[in-house]
Amino acid sequence: MISAGGIPASARSRKWIVAAMAITAALAASAQFVPMIFAASHSRGANDRAAAASGRAQSVPGQPIATSFGPLDAGGEPPSNVLAALEIPAGSEVVERKSFDGNAGSYDRAVTFSSSLGSAEILAFYKGSLARHGWKVSGEFPVPHAPGREVLAQHAGDDGNYWEVGVSTPRPHSFAVRIQLVDNQE
Repeated sequence: MISAGGIPASARSRKWIVAAMAITAALAASAQFVPMIFAASHSRGANDRAAAASGRAQSVPGQPIATSFGPLDAGGEPPSNVLAALEIPAGSEVVERKSFDGNAGSYDRAVTFSSSLGSAEILAFYKGSLARHGWKVSGEFPVPHAPGREVLAQHAGDDGNYWEVGVSTPRPHSFAVRIQLVDNQE
């Protein structure tokens, strides 16, 4: 059967089938690559944001933390060299002080602060600050059983013990610094 344009209907059908198969193949290929392209750009965006936060955090001056932990002093614990090796971003304000050890046993206390910095900037500030002040930074981790992330580090005290600090960011513009006596450096 010959129809419009003098092309047999069966040939026209084959052309449409071939064209449909080509379009389907192109769509299937793009469906595989679009998520990869999105993931790559999303990852690049997250890395760019982290780098920007790190850059802003490095320009924030620090101030000594010792006065903030003063009311939580426990007969010379933590030792003065541990407190001297800790700072907070300038302008941070004390919101709460907490004793997890019940003022008995191994020292385990925290101070929560408010700050104009965002969570990523606070964590970047502490990664840089702790390393500059001789802390052995373990890394950045999710906070167990809570929102946010934390940076963990250890430092040798003048008292012969090792001390651990955890800086967590449970909410935007808020962070907690928790200092604990630990048994060893590992």
